Amino acid sequence: MKRNNFKNLLFVIIIISAVNVVSYSAEKEGITWLLKPDFQWVGNFSEGLAVFALNGKYGFINRDGKVVIKPKFEKAFDFSNGTASVADGKCGLIDRNGDYIIKPVHQYYLYFHEGLASAVKDGKFGFIDLKGDFVIEPQFDSAGEFWDGMARVKKTSNGKYAYINRDGKVVTDYIYETADYFNEGLAPVQLEKNGKYGYINKEGKMIIPVQFERAIYFVEGIAAVKKGDKWGYINKTGNFLIQPQFDEGRSFSEGLSPAKKGKFYGYINKSGEFVIKPQFHYVNGFSEGLAAVLDESTGKWGFIDRKGNMVIKPQFSQANGFHEGAASVMKLYWGMILNTYPAVKQENGAIEAGLLVGTLKSVTSGEILVDGSDIASSVKMWDKLCVYSGDRVIILRATFPMMTVVKCKVISGSSSDIKPGMKVYRYRG
Repeated sequence: MKRNNFKNLLFVIIIISAVNVVSYSAEKEGITWLLKPDFQWVGNFSEGLAVFALNGKYGFINRDGKVVIKPKFEKAFDFSNGTASVADGKCGLIDRNGDYIIKPVHQYYLYFHEGLASAVKDGKFGFIDLKGDFVIEPQFDSAGEFWDGMARVKKTSNGKYAYINRDGKVVTDYIYETADYFNEGLAPVQLEKNGKYGYINKEGKMIIPVQFERAIYFVEGIAAVKKGDKWGYINKTGNFLIQPQFDEGRSFSEGLSPAKKGKFYGYINKSGEFVIKPQFHYVNGFSEGLAAVLDESTGKWGFIDRKGNMVIKPQFSQANGFHEGAASVMKLYWGMILNTYPAVKQENGAIEAGLLVGTLKSVTSGEILVDGSDIASSVKMWDKLCVYSGDRVIILRATFPMMTVVKCKVISGSSSDIKPGMKVYRYRG
């Protein structure tokens, strides 16, 4: 065996068998590594597992830094609903043990969202469930994911998009040149090539007339739009809450939105005021109380809190946001750092951002009940919620919304860490 091949094999054995990557503190760096930066790629955690790449193959690591699914796939994607899309020659779906639920027989990746994924049969797109059965028969020339119970589909007869619901019913005409995702009941659409954007509801009615050069879907009741050559923010009636004045605007997250004025990015509140002045070369949205920012002077990424304090100094060549208590970052190679920002400060930020949705009513190992005064209108099926418990953040997924309560299940953390009476917030990871 050649020396280089032997070294590669030894490296794989060490990574896979030896508890793989143990947390250690890097005091000089101001961070705590969950995974040392030794990987070709590390994704963010989703339902307690994260994708990683080693020697050109993809596997999954858990929150203890242990390899639970060995790197054997050509490509792999985040877990959702207890499953993950992978490619091994062709594309299939695996469970948390790495066993196939849907065998690798599909031509395209199975992007499951809200329990369904588009798949191809005889050259046409339809939608399959988590068992691999077609629940919406193949009939479309292309299809996107379900968001807010709606999916965009296309027929090449006129090259236009329409929307379908989860029953497979086409609920709008094929008239849209561009069709974005639905969120909070509305979707931005473009009727003509190089034309302007407006917003439709789930019946296809134009609720906010076509008038914008660009438009982003609604988050936290607000959407960023471009009017003329400037960006502003509107409410769901189409009225400007923040007048167009920015060179770039994005979605709100945890009550703050990245916005650009001149050369630099900062963060604004919902009154349009810069609470963190423009000073960064590039930025990401807030997640778990922190946001990744690109420092102009060093050319490196670090993390700031909601006050603009640099709590993790710039030192990464790339950085993703925090998800489920950790963020994937790159130095020479990819690794993962823990979120040591106090949970109490994260909760204070969630309160400031108006993300409170209700209170834990009951907690069992199999089911969580959350109630709130207006919870039926604010929480939908598949939404992510969270509870702050001590120094931990427990993440829930809404599985069955009702009028006064929402049934949930824990997808990250342990139900033993939460109890009735605790506050529940919308999760923006």
